[in-house]
Amino acid sequence: MKNTLQNLKLCSTLLVLLALGLTQVKAQVSLNFLGRYSTGIYNNAAAEITAYDPITKRLFITNGPDTSLKIVNISNPTNPTLVTSLSIKPYGIDLTSVTCKNGIIAIAVIDSNGKTNPSNIVFIDANGTFLNKVKAGPNADMITFTPDGRKVLVANEGEPNVGYTIDPEGSVSIIDISGGIANLNQSHVSTATFTAFNNITLDKSIRVFGRIQTSGGAFLRNSTVAEDMEPEYLAVSDDSKTVWATCQENNCIAEISVDSAYIRKLIPLGFKNHSLPGNGLDASDNGTTINIANYPVFGLYDPDAIAYSRLNNTNYLFTANEGDARADWGAANVEEVRFGSSSFIVDTVKFGGTAAVTALKANTALGRLTVSNRFGDFNNDGKMDSAFCFGGRSFSIWDANTGLLVWDSKDELEQIIKNKLPANFNSSHTANTLKNRSDDKGPEPEAITIGKIGDSTYAFIGLERVGGIMVFNVSNPASPYFVDYINTRNFSVTPGSGTLATVGDLGPEGIVFIPRNESPNGKDLILLSNEVSGSVAVFQVNSRSAFQMQVLHSSDMESGLAAVTDAPNFAAVVDELEERHVNTLILSSGDNILPGPFMSSGEDASLQTPLRNTASRYYAGTQSIRAAIGRPDIAIMNVIGYNASAMGNHEFDLGTSELNSQIGVDIRNGGADKRWIGAQFPFVTCNLNFSNDVNLNYLYTNQILRDTAFRTPVAITANSQKRGIAPSVIIERSGERIGIVGATTQ
Repeated sequence: MKNTLQNLKLCSTLLVLLALGLTQVKAQVSLNFLGRYSTGIYNNAAAEITAYDPITKRLFITNGPDTSLKIVNISNPTNPTLVTSLSIKPYGIDLTSVTCKNGIIAIAVIDSNGKTNPSNIVFIDANGTFLNKVKAGPNADMITFTPDGRKVLVANEGEPNVGYTIDPEGSVSIIDISGGIANLNQSHVSTATFTAFNNITLDKSIRVFGRIQTSGGAFLRNSTVAEDMEPEYLAVSDDSKTVWATCQENNCIAEISVDSAYIRKLIPLGFKNHSLPGNGLDASDNGTTINIANYPVFGLYDPDAIAYSRLNNTNYLFTANEGDARADWGAANVEEVRFGSSSFIVDTVKFGGTAAVTALKANTALGRLTVSNRFGDFNNDGKMDSAFCFGGRSFSIWDANTGLLVWDSKDELEQIIKNKLPANFNSSHTANTLKNRSDDKGPEPEAITIGKIGDSTYAFIGLERVGGIMVFNVSNPASPYFVDYINTRNFSVTPGSGTLATVGDLGPEGIVFIPRNESPNGKDLILLSNEVSGSVAVFQVNSRSAFQMQVLHSSDMESGLAAVTDAPNFAAVVDELEERHVNTLILSSGDNILPGPFMSSGEDASLQTPLRNTASRYYAGTQSIRAAIGRPDIAIMNVIGYNASAMGNHEFDLGTSELNSQIGVDIRNGGADKRWIGAQFPFVTCNLNFSNDVNLNYLYTNQILRDTAFRTPVAITANSQKRGIAPSVIIERSGERIGIVGATTQ
């Protein structure tokens, strides 16, 4: 192709191709519910976290109420079956997380002496046989293997005790199992701590505000940074060298070197400005009107779960911005207050004046919204300069290298729920009441996982309160798009212990993606752990269409001197893009020619030989082509391989006789003398009538035909056998039929 265009170039044929667009059909998948395992326990942290072993096709499900690990067979994912219930009581008083790799199951267990003591990490095989155990930091909350299977990582949340008299340091434990589980001992455990940050000034969006109390409830001292940091969830790089930990209550992410057990940096997440367009929220649980609107309030992202993916040679972090206040460990640290409370005093000047503040404090506006009373008074005058609510009501994508926000779903999750579940918008996981959680953290995106399906990457987000899974295509991290939302909760049933058999799934907490090469049925699966209904739901990820299409689009292909070099370069770009995607369309929106010296040069007799040589590249029959105005333009489009073009207004600048000379044919002597074979692609226009045009009417058909029907037949014997113009055409790629419709404008 490139050599042919260069031949035309040397004969002084000029062409400027001004625009090349590249688009893709949006890849779509859908979730289909397959089956469910239920513990039969309601609203007691049953079935909170699930791990999957692809070797035995078994699930390992944490069950807090009886401190057991449920081992469930999903070889038939439509009918998960309990294999055994393994008691974890010999190792502690609660289990918080479980993970699996290469047939080894690791469990995070709270020590029998309480969560402020070092945790136990217990290793078993897929049958539940004990293998070994070691100690990790206090309050181990999440556990995972590195992708290479050589290490186990533990997020030690280090939560304070009730009363806040003890606040253990948060940390991340790194357990080296490369020598085998049987040989594992405490010397193989390293711990990454936050002590290096104790005397460093942190970014103002990183929240450190714990207050340690005496046994009598009096203030003793402020927590150190190391004590206040509470690692919640982990994500690991593909090369197993870096782990990122969300510190939820602190509104930051810690980046940790796995090999050196060293916290490299804290990534501040900043704030979400709910006054900006697209960043609205439904801020009140009053009434029945869903009002997703902008308000002068900031959201603390406070992410819970985090996931990692490397896309386009860049590391990205994905966070579920649930939000969390430190309100469980004694009255001295409670920070939640209603915006409308008389105790929440704002700076009236900064909030727009007395009348504006009065309006904002109304229960139908911000009055019912839960905000922080510990964050926002930046000049320490006793008045809040800004208001901060908990959570982003969104999921976000961050550049793992720079820590910068790449994309946020803004208010899209609430907008989708409003559209899909208008009668149960922002309901709680224990009640079906409309807007029940609007005054708190909305739908509370809790869990997130990333899965690659075909050549697309998807984020699956579990919503803790209203329930269900949101699916977004994140192949382009700067521009994800919504794909699907499924919710297997039965809103016609009141949640309760007596309705577990019919209520469906309540309170998503953990989510797992199982790729088809590891799944029990050879399909991509999603596991959703639901702590309120005590159930694990199994979903199959179905491609609505495995088909994806690349569209290469050009327009206004008017010519100038630069075409001498631009035309071959353009063709080379098209060649490269075609090779990248099997389903490619090459389309033009018209105005392929423009009267002028370039177009007129087409009748130069010296072009006859190169035009004939060029035709041999796309036409199998014999021909004796003659040079004429505009024919090199069409020849180049034939060589590039255009599938269709709209009929632009400039096509008619020299009249329909000249247009016919370019896109039509000149067949003489019963086909023995083919002086021009025309365009090998259709011109599509649905709003022009050619019936009375003596030059073009033979080219027109109102039939809906394949684009290939517009190629000049090899055995053509008369002009009338050529098709060239239609209102629309069909192009087929990989068995899919794509309709192309054109229109002509002035």
